[in-house]
Amino acid sequence: MEDKMISDMSVEELRDALADLRKTNQQQADYARKTWVMSLISTIAVLIVAVCILAYGAFLMPKVSRMLNEAESSLENIEDVTAQLKNVDFEGLMGDVGGLVTATEKDLAATMKKIDDIDIDHLNQAIKDLSDVIQPLANFFNRF
Repeated sequence: MEDKMISDMSVEELRDALADLRKTNQQQADYARKTWVMSLISTIAVLIVAVCILAYGAFLMPKVSRMLNEAESSLENIEDVTAQLKNVDFEGLMGDVGGLVTATEKDLAATMKKIDDIDIDHLNQAIKDLSDVIQPLANFFNRF
């Protein structure tokens, strides 16, 4: 419609203009209602997400804190072990191991000498003689 003054309009034109105004007003009200509903849905969704994040954070924080404490404890233990390794006298330790090997070789040589000194033939003859003595005793006791 053209821009006319209300006084210049006929009754029919006024009715049409009022009908257009009502229609436009109804569309604006519908749009405002839809906007309000979408705002409400968005607000509820944001609140739900915020509550989920807070709940997850409350659940996750003790675990993260415990893991950090364990990591800190492990690092302290590693530092202690590193300090102890720095203080180890590896040259002295290797010297002690060398001395131990030398002492073991000496003991092993002495043992082997004693084993070599054993007269196997004489030992076998003693076992045979013992068997000859025990055999008649065994036969005697088997009769009872």
